[in-house]
Amino acid sequence: MDYVVYSRCIGDHWHVVGIADSAEYFSSLKSVFIVSTITILFVLTVVAVVFIKIVFSRRKIDKLNENMVMLAEVYEHMYEFSLSANTCMRLCSNASEQSDVLGSDIDDAQIFIVSEMNKLVDDSSKRVLTEFVNLNTLPDRLASGKNLILEFLNHDQLWNRARFISSRSPGADNPDKILFLIENIDLEKREREKLIYLSETDPLTGILNRRSGESKIKSLIAGEKHGLYALFDADKFKSVNDNFGHDVGDKVIVAVAECLRKTFSNYDVVMRLGGDEFAVYVMSVTDRDAASALMRKLFNHIDKIVIKELGNFKINLSVGIAFFGAGRQSRFESLYREADFAMYESKKIHGNSMTFFDDLNFDFDDIRR
Repeated sequence: MDYVVYSRCIGDHWHVVGIADSAEYFSSLKSVFIVSTITILFVLTVVAVVFIKIVFSRRKIDKLNENMVMLAEVYEHMYEFSLSANTCMRLCSNASEQSDVLGSDIDDAQIFIVSEMNKLVDDSSKRVLTEFVNLNTLPDRLASGKNLILEFLNHDQLWNRARFISSRSPGADNPDKILFLIENIDLEKREREKLIYLSETDPLTGILNRRSGESKIKSLIAGEKHGLYALFDADKFKSVNDNFGHDVGDKVIVAVAECLRKTFSNYDVVMRLGGDEFAVYVMSVTDRDAASALMRKLFNHIDKIVIKELGNFKINLSVGIAFFGAGRQSRFESLYREADFAMYESKKIHGNSMTFFDDLNFDFDDIRR
């Protein structure tokens, strides 16, 4: 057996001596050591787990921050609204130059967002954007879907798109958490308008092509927008191409189109049907006197056309006119046939001439071409 011996002098040659079994003596210390070791290991394990979770959480936050910064490359302004609390939180964006993902809550979200938009929007779009960011009506406007979109001009005259995105909780009647995002779409908008322009415009003359022009006229007729429909044909145009070449013929087409553009206002429909044929629809002109005055103005412009390659060759137009007036149930096809028939009557007359369909008496069923 192992013993633990303890000795101490207490005076006058007297000593106190203690003898104990070492196994029994250290047993309590071993228990304390084991318990302490287990406790320390447990604490270290908990600390390690917490540390690992903090590291992973921080990585997630950093990733979220990175994603939001990437979103800020698209969305120049980002906000999150709580409708129930009437608070707003500004999210990371290029405009605010924030480094954190989330800002602090801002009270009275309605006043705040109106103030923010007034700093951003052009005066021409201020009223419509103020109505768009009305948080009181937002739940009703979002009832039919999860998105609301509005395009507007900012103070730099650049096109922007504002978008509300709702997060509706399961079973909730109205959304609470709302994202409000604003992105610059100026390039996209102008490219889209360019494509629309190219699809609707005659490439040679810059006026409407047949498809888009007739589509606009049909819409006007369907909306009971009364007016004058006229067809134009350049006389002896084939001889221009044959004798002077197609380049000169193109110059004639461009010159006639410019005369039509000068004569008729921006609110009228002016189009090229193809070749040397043109058409117009002039709203609010439903009587012969006003129509005759317009055509005389056009003929005056035509007479002033100068194309040096033509020499003494004179450009003349044959015009056929039909009216869509009050009390008439009409279709575009009917107007076209009437103006077309009147135009061919004009071609029988030398020089600039116009014929009103109302002056002619005939039955379409007797016409054969």
